[in-house]
Amino acid sequence: MPVADEVVRLLWTSTRAPLNGVSVSVWDVTGNKRGEVRMLSFTDAATMSDLEGKHGKRPVR
Repeated sequence: MPVADEVVRLLWTSTRAPLNGVSVSVWDVTGNKRGEVRMLSFTDAATMSDLEGKHGKRPVR
């Protein structure tokens, strides 16, 4: 979902520290139903590898 992708990208590339993860919930207000939920740990090796592949290295550790 583009909105969730953008939230994750913005937080991953942020210089805010410490920021260890994100939980994103997207709701369809027209249908009043949950569209997507993502919970990511920025300290998980597999998640870090995936996000680095998509958005580059984090500017902070």
